[in-house]
Amino acid sequence: MPAAFIENRTYDEIAIGDSATLTRTLKPEDIQLFAVMSGDVNPAHVDPEYAHSSMFQEVIAHGMWGGALISTVLGTEFPGPGTIYVSQTLRFSRPVKVGDTITIRITCKEKFEHNKHMIFDCLCTNQDGQKVIAGEAEVLAPTQKIKRERYELPEVTISDRWTRYHRLIARAKGLSAATAVFAHPVQAESLQSAVAARDSGILRPVLVGPEKELRAAAEQNGIDLKPGDEVLTTEQDYGRMLTTWDQRARREGLKIVQINFPVPTTEDDLYQRFPAHRHAFGQIEKQVRIDVDQARRVLGTLQVAAEPI
Repeated sequence: MPAAFIENRTYDEIAIGDSATLTRTLKPEDIQLFAVMSGDVNPAHVDPEYAHSSMFQEVIAHGMWGGALISTVLGTEFPGPGTIYVSQTLRFSRPVKVGDTITIRITCKEKFEHNKHMIFDCLCTNQDGQKVIAGEAEVLAPTQKIKRERYELPEVTISDRWTRYHRLIARAKGLSAATAVFAHPVQAESLQSAVAARDSGILRPVLVGPEKELRAAAEQNGIDLKPGDEVLTTEQDYGRMLTTWDQRARREGLKIVQINFPVPTTEDDLYQRFPAHRHAFGQIEKQVRIDVDQARRVLGTLQVAAEPI
């Protein structure tokens, strides 16, 4: 537990050769929070896939994470509150990786009576005693004692949807691929979703729509449709298409998890596609998601998602 109070050491209380240390272990959350705070999303720090192919072969901390810890010592302990930064040099010797324990040692090197400036040697070493960062700081040291109640930091929760997504994908590896029908996916976003589903190995996409337009859209947007991808040509008769797929699913034992319909251009267009279900559409959504289990009786009830996908 940190001390309840934060207290400085004044210029007169510090002698040349005096030092202070701080030890921290790098956690993944430290990297994420530093990226959020600084905006530095260099893939070497935040993209494990890229980092594994880099010269360090794993995610590393931002260099200035160590620099920030030097500032922590100077501003909170040695000299502490009242310290004003004048300059800082840093030399980076090796990367800091997740799980590394870094010790920051700040040592008084010089004092200047005429202006109360002090020079500190700054050294950061890892758990193996190897030098990570070294430099020199010049500060204007406090001349009056300061003792304040230590500020209690708020709790921070990181909502990392990208990591959660990849964890779910990893959990699904090895399962049999389900069939996902993408109806009229002539827009780049729809095609890219289908290809991503295919490449994940979790879904087997079936593209239903005008084949010439599908392939032209894929070529124009650099989307890789492979020879084995199933493309079924159809006119925009969605009721018939659903009936056909319902029959195929029953015959072949397919698990169809989702059908995406293209964006209706007008409200009349939406009603023309589903004339028996006008009451179901309160507003035109970006996409209409049909629950296939509900759609097995396509001439009965089509259930529209409350939110677009």
